[in-house]
Amino acid sequence: MPFFWKRKRLENTVIDSFEQMAIEDRRYPLLDRVRVGKVCLRDADSLGRTVLHWAVILEKYELTKLLLQEDVDIAATDCLGQSATSYAIQLKRWNILEVMLGSKHYKEEEVIDASGRSVLHLIVEMGDSSIGEEFFAELSSRAKLISSRDHNGRTPLHYAAFMGNCSWTTILLNQGANIKARDGKGQTALHCAARSGSVEMMELLIGRGADVGMEDDIGHTAAYVAAENGHRAVTMQLLDDNKLELERDDIEKLLAENVSNFDEVDEDGDTLLHWAAQHGKAELVNIILKRLGDKAGASMKKRNRGDKTPLECVMPIDSPIVNAMLRHLVDTFGLVEKIKGDEGQTPLHYAARYGDAAIRQLVQEQLKKTGVRADIKNGDGEVPLRVAVDAANDVMVDAILQHFRDCNKGTWHYSRLSTPLHDAAESGDTAVVEAVLRHLEQAEGYANLMVVDLLNKIPLHYAARSGDAKMVDLLLQRMGQTKGVAAMTMKDDFGLTPLHYAAKNDNAAVVDLLLQRMGQTEGVAAMTMQDQYGSTPLHYAARKDNAAAVDSILRLMGQTEGVAAMTMQNRDGSTPLHDAAQGGDARTMEHMLQLMERETLIEALKLHDSERRTPLHLACSRFDPEMAEFLIPFISEMGANQCFEISDSRGDTPLDVAEHDRVKELLRDAMATSKSAHDTDSKSAHDTGHGTLGSSATKTTATTTTTEPQ
Repeated sequence: MPFFWKRKRLENTVIDSFEQMAIEDRRYPLLDRVRVGKVCLRDADSLGRTVLHWAVILEKYELTKLLLQEDVDIAATDCLGQSATSYAIQLKRWNILEVMLGSKHYKEEEVIDASGRSVLHLIVEMGDSSIGEEFFAELSSRAKLISSRDHNGRTPLHYAAFMGNCSWTTILLNQGANIKARDGKGQTALHCAARSGSVEMMELLIGRGADVGMEDDIGHTAAYVAAENGHRAVTMQLLDDNKLELERDDIEKLLAENVSNFDEVDEDGDTLLHWAAQHGKAELVNIILKRLGDKAGASMKKRNRGDKTPLECVMPIDSPIVNAMLRHLVDTFGLVEKIKGDEGQTPLHYAARYGDAAIRQLVQEQLKKTGVRADIKNGDGEVPLRVAVDAANDVMVDAILQHFRDCNKGTWHYSRLSTPLHDAAESGDTAVVEAVLRHLEQAEGYANLMVVDLLNKIPLHYAARSGDAKMVDLLLQRMGQTKGVAAMTMKDDFGLTPLHYAAKNDNAAVVDLLLQRMGQTEGVAAMTMQDQYGSTPLHYAARKDNAAAVDSILRLMGQTEGVAAMTMQNRDGSTPLHDAAQGGDARTMEHMLQLMERETLIEALKLHDSERRTPLHLACSRFDPEMAEFLIPFISEMGANQCFEISDSRGDTPLDVAEHDRVKELLRDAMATSKSAHDTDSKSAHDTGHGTLGSSATKTTATTTTTEPQ
């Protein structure tokens, strides 16, 4: 802003007591001394200040008024280059200023400080609203003031634009300030606003007719000035104007070279890196990344309001911008060094997710050159292959697998004993599994299909859990019949087979496929295999509402084995009937019960778990009444009324644990009907027994009577 000129301290001045005179405020004695020639009001003290200076500084209003009636120099400046008028403004002596501006000594064309500023310049620079808009508007209406220029050629409007004072700017424009006025360097008010970075001021000036394309004496537009000073928001606002189309790229680069805060976001939550990525500005991205250096990882992690990182803003992933970002990360950190501020991510993790054929070549060259292993984990415990698998990035899956094959020469193990095929199967992506199988075939055949990880799981466990029948079929085809059957009955550390996982995760199609591949004998054996809790696949299918899987299991097992399976108890004493009653649906329960004979069925319904709860207890304790609504009438119809009276370990009957009013009503009705039937049967039996005894007595009596006479 305006340069500040300092005057040297004065030596051998006429008098050094002007400050004391002003402090004492002895107005008339002072004037008497003036009139007899003992004091000259134009003289200055050692600081270059006149009596008028001190009267203003010390806020002596009456003294100032009196002095202005005498022969004073209102424009005289002190050793700091300040006049009495400038002190009135700086010290906010508005009442004194008003008197001074109305005095006979004030001339609008006179400057009030050593920088050549007018009263209006200084008031605008102060930006103090306490002066009042009315007073400011009155000053702005003075033609000589509103068009005045300082020693740098700047008008009050230039000052207001730089200060970002929209209120003063509006008043100046309303009073006729020239919005196209240029300063000594050819810059307009718009250039000044661009230098300070005020978006609101920029909008005001453009709205009032400022020319965005106007250049200064060295050919720079306001957009260039904003970019040069690192003001992103203003630069982008100005670049929206079509007049700047030809210089857009240069200005964007200039902005990237000068912006100080790369974390600044716009209304969409986008950083400059987001914006550059979204708009396909590859060169701009390179400049930003170069300036960010090792901080690029943290910036690439930031998410906008759409929850996207800069990389995720780029479509498609094989664009030059993605490659620029990935290459920068590799060049800065190497492949497997963790990126600062990015939760353990490495450039290889990023490449695994976003890399294309070009990045694949870069990754393979770096891996071969450095000889590093590609099994480093990020903050989520994921290795790069897992990331590539999750992103379904077949190109990078192939690249990483090729490196594993070259490095491990057949072991194909991570440090955690998990193979790439485990991760591929766990991801549930059949295409990635196929890619891994292709590499297995080239490397060593399919031996890895039966390799176990730390949890004793083989890839088939993960595939069965994923529910993808196509993937399961793909693995079984590679295994062949013998290995396939062995794989389907392998238990992990939890005692779970692939069939357990398929039933546990409600995957009827996978259950069907596994059972078909096993056949009758092996299938029945697999159905009775228990996990560490004693649960069979039928337990899991029953509790998961998986009626289709239950049907498949029971159909394969037949009646004898099926009934045995339905009454098999796990370590908690629960049978599949218990699991169906607690978590399944009525249809699943009905399918299982229909397979049993009446006597077997009644005994099965009486079986209790470790808390002595029967299936009816569990059905009645549900908030959903559907299972109980099916089971209560069914039990009544089968004549298994004892089930209504069985107590659990806490002494509660099904009625005691019932949650739903409808269930309670059904139980009471069923128990009442059962009691009524029991009473009727008892009475009938009693009546029949009484008649027989009577006949015998008569007969005995008769016999006795007949005998006695003899």
